[in-house]
Amino acid sequence: MEGVLALLVPIVAIVGGLCIGAYSMHLKARSHEMAHRERLAMIEKGLVPTPEQDPERFDRLTGGKTDWHERGAVRARQSGIMLMGVGVGLAILIGLTSGVPAVGLGVGGFVFMVGLARFVSSAWDTRRIDTPADPKTPIQPDDTSQRLT
Repeated sequence: MEGVLALLVPIVAIVGGLCIGAYSMHLKARSHEMAHRERLAMIEKGLVPTPEQDPERFDRLTGGKTDWHERGAVRARQSGIMLMGVGVGLAILIGLTSGVPAVGLGVGGFVFMVGLARFVSSAWDTRRIDTPADPKTPIQPDDTSQRLT
């Protein structure tokens, strides 16, 4: 009897975890559906949806400027520098502990080169979001947001 009980505990825990995950997905889908219906109702009434629902589109429509590309370049630059540091650290660590510097240089050099490529590509990321010339331009909703598929 104890052997059966010992097998049931992990099975019940796994099944319970899967049920909680499925229910969480169901609630999230309902929440997205309700937000979509609310957005469609606002568009039908001629209102602009609130910025919380789609902040990038809201900034584009109202003439504001978002800097998400610039933040992406900064993140790429930071991760490139971090990878270069990890590469140098790996080269030193593996080279000293193995007694074969060429192995450490190979592994660490590879990670360093990946970091260098990321750093260089961040410098070439020149995308910017254009703002309208006149910020008082009337807001026109996208035609694509009103289509139902």
